[in-house]
Amino acid sequence: MRFYIYALILVFHLSSCGGNTNDTGCKMGSPEAIFSTSLNGFENHSFKLVQNNGTETFDYNGSPVVIYQTGCDQISQEFQFTFENKTGSDSEAMMKIANILSNWSKLGQKQEMFGSWAQQIRMVSEDMQLGQSFSPAPNIEIAMDRVNQAVGEILTLTLIQKG
Repeated sequence: MRFYIYALILVFHLSSCGGNTNDTGCKMGSPEAIFSTSLNGFENHSFKLVQNNGTETFDYNGSPVVIYQTGCDQISQEFQFTFENKTGSDSEAMMKIANILSNWSKLGQKQEMFGSWAQQIRMVSEDMQLGQSFSPAPNIEIAMDRVNQAVGEILTLTLIQKG
């Protein structure tokens, strides 16, 4: 179990930022795009980087997704998933996100880390409520929340690695 947690920390670090640290002065580098339209199910992809803040937008299987990546010495990734239909319980919402992450983990080496995140979310989905956060390892925090809309909802997943 300890190995798994340390692997999770390493994967988060390697996946979220990979830009040249010499160019930015950042310990963890600048945010980079995680996905592209060359991947199955991804359309309308764009990535913008302004200083150390990245915004990645795309449609995944017809649903809009936005990823906000910020940080320099502390990394934060916020995923916003927009769905036309509302999920039921908090546990169902968390499992919906975990299933998406699990599917993403099969796309390629750059996305493999999502399998670890999916597993962590599944482990706490029965005991955790949306709006709460948990720390699967020192300096790592995961939070999930929901924003109800007139039609559908936005589910957010926030991953933070503290320096």
